[in-house]
Amino acid sequence: MAKKLITLDNINEYLCGEEFYVSKDMILPPNIKDYLKEKNVKVIYNNDSELIVKILKEEYKIIDDRKINEILRKVKDVIKDGN
Repeated sequence: MAKKLITLDNINEYLCGEEFYVSKDMILPPNIKDYLKEKNVKVIYNNDSELIVKILKEEYKIIDDRKINEILRKVKDVIKDGN
């Protein structure tokens, strides 16, 4: 998997309000870290599952743990299979 270089030109594509979620496939240069700090953006290093759970709970209001786990399994299967 190719890594994504985060730049001042593309950083807005990855901002979630006042939070910036860093995944393992991102390269975050020092100038971007400085920019985020200046803008008071909270940088969060999460694994993909934690981020998906957060989105499901906060944005889609899904609180049923069984449903969340089912969605997680399906998402991981799709990512793994590349479909």
